[in-house]
Amino acid sequence: MARIVLVGTPSEAGLRVSLATALRTCGNEVDAFDLGPWSPGWLVSAAYRRPILGSGLRREFRRRIDALADKAHTELVIVLKGELLNSRSIDHLRKRFDSAVVCWNP
Repeated sequence: MARIVLVGTPSEAGLRVSLATALRTCGNEVDAFDLGPWSPGWLVSAAYRRPILGSGLRREFRRRIDALADKAHTELVIVLKGELLNSRSIDHLRKRFDSAVVCWNP
C-alpha cells in the first residue's frame, strides 16, 4: 500500500475529495493536507496580485509540511491548484518527502 499526500484547498465536493476517494478505493493510504483556509482574507486577496505578500502564508505551509513529512514515508505528493505556492514551496515538498511531486492545476 502506497502513502500519497494530496495538497489542496478543502472543498466538500472538490477535486481533492474525488481523488482521495479514488486512491483509497485502489488501496492507498491518503493524507489530505489543507491549503488554507488562508487568512486574513485581505492578505490572501493581495497575495494573488503581489506574490511577495504571501510569504507568511508559505512559511506556515512549510512548517505544517515538516510536521506531516515526519509521520511516515510518502511515495507520491500531488499538489492541486497551489496558486499561492512558489517554486521554493514545491522544492521544500520534494526535499521533505523525498518523493515525486506532481503539480496538477486542471
